[in-house]
Amino acid sequence: MKKIKQMDMAKNLLNQALSVAYNSMPNNIASNEAKNHIKQAIRKIDLVKKKEDKKKMTQQDQFQNWWGNIESGTSNLAQAKMSEEAHAKSLSLLNSMIDQEKKKLSDLEKEDIKTQNDQMLND
Repeated sequence: MKKIKQMDMAKNLLNQALSVAYNSMPNNIASNEAKNHIKQAIRKIDLVKKKEDKKKMTQQDQFQNWWGNIESGTSNLAQAKMSEEAHAKSLSLLNSMIDQEKKKLSDLEKEDIKTQNDQMLND
């Protein structure tokens, strides 16, 4: 943003200089050449400003497309139907994971009961 403001300030100053040049300088080859240089500088500033604006818009569009693809990919993935085989395999894996966790919990409970019994015997 700072760069764009600086370009606007430079363009305003060049426009002021061009206005003064038209109003106060004599109409000869040297002054016409100076005026043309000022006009070229103004056009170049406009060109750079357009490029900056286009770059900014492109970056925003790319971000929106990227984020939109992520959002749509996630929502589409959740709505996609699973095959019966994949469904059965997923359930089987989940059931085995649940059984493993149940076994771990029961082992911890047994260990806790044993620890409590050992402490009661030692007291």
